[in-house]
Amino acid sequence: DIVLSKLAIGQFVSLVTIAAFLFMIMAILPLPLSVWLPCLIIFILASLSVNAVGLYIDLRRPYLEWTNEQMAAKSNINYLIAMGISFLLAGVGVGLTYLIRYFTIPSYTGWIVIYCGYMLLTAVGIFGILFRSAPERVRRLGEA
Repeated sequence: DIVLSKLAIGQFVSLVTIAAFLFMIMAILPLPLSVWLPCLIIFILASLSVNAVGLYIDLRRPYLEWTNEQMAAKSNINYLIAMGISFLLAGVGVGLTYLIRYFTIPSYTGWIVIYCGYMLLTAVGIFGILFRSAPERVRRLGEA
């Protein structure tokens, strides 16, 4: 399926970036694995969500009128829309941080459960929207 393959390639590129970022941070902050493993899960769920949002926007607003690859990449503003939605999702994460600090949840486990739950709900919601509408969008692109 073309949707899954595009999502898999985007996720692979994201995982390379996540791994490099985590290795750099781990070199600076020698924290135990119990801290890094939840962070890895949160980062993977976040990147899956962002990649799915980008793919959904590309399916909703395909940019098909171009004459060369450079024009296709530079004239397409879908990535700006996806970036805006990503900032919105990150803003909700910042809001969660404020709420957690306001209600003074002292437990590290509580923080992790809240963030993992938020990212899991976000990913499931975005994937539900993507896979519900993707077959119709791909069929329409084939007719264009």
